[in-house]
Amino acid sequence: MPSTDLGACETCHSGTKPGYAHCYPCHAGEQLLWQRGVPTVLPISLSLEGSQLHFALRRYKGRRPTSNAEATAVGDPRVTGVFALQLAGLIETFMRSHAACVGEYDLVTCIPSEHRVAFEAVARRLQRFQPGLEQVLAWAGGSTRDLSASRFTVTRPLTALRVLVLDDTFTTGASVFSATAALRAAGAMVSTILVVGRHASPGAWPPTAELLERMKRRPLAWDESECVVCRPSTSLFSGFSGT
Repeated sequence: MPSTDLGACETCHSGTKPGYAHCYPCHAGEQLLWQRGVPTVLPISLSLEGSQLHFALRRYKGRRPTSNAEATAVGDPRVTGVFALQLAGLIETFMRSHAACVGEYDLVTCIPSEHRVAFEAVARRLQRFQPGLEQVLAWAGGSTRDLSASRFTVTRPLTALRVLVLDDTFTTGASVFSATAALRAAGAMVSTILVVGRHASPGAWPPTAELLERMKRRPLAWDESECVVCRPSTSLFSGFSGT
């Protein structure tokens, strides 16, 4: 993941405009969560559009292909299951070095989409999240880009429980910030959101393209022992997914 000294957002580590500490979506998340602050967003890696990680994050839930190369993954549980296992393996590898960075928790839950909770199939492959994995969030309606606690309902009281939130991809942050607001309204303490990929589309957001260009001008420092929480401020990358 790119460091903030390269101009990355302090919350999600994507590109932001010069002179700003946060990108616009994370600034909006701060406004929603201002009373208790934005949790630590801990992305394992950048998920560049067209990269292998981006491919796996699309295919594990059988989304419609965007090219002939992706067509074999749609509707075949054997194929989507392989991608789910790959993502689970990536999370396990990360957690072996960074469980302390994620912090302590009493309960683990995944963020649902409009139709289902796809990422739960990945989380249930990880023994370390058992038996604390419980789906306490449910979709309540609205647009996936709505930033509001009313997007989700919470299935039971969570007073004083420490909840670790899992999601596959951080794109605009609307889902994770809205879910955080809903969980806190139910009494939960949410301090960390663990996501597999911070989506990066250089063609859609110029600050991200500029950030990637700055990254290319520095030597690649690959160190799996570092993440965005524990690395020195001078470190450049942690688990950068490449091309």
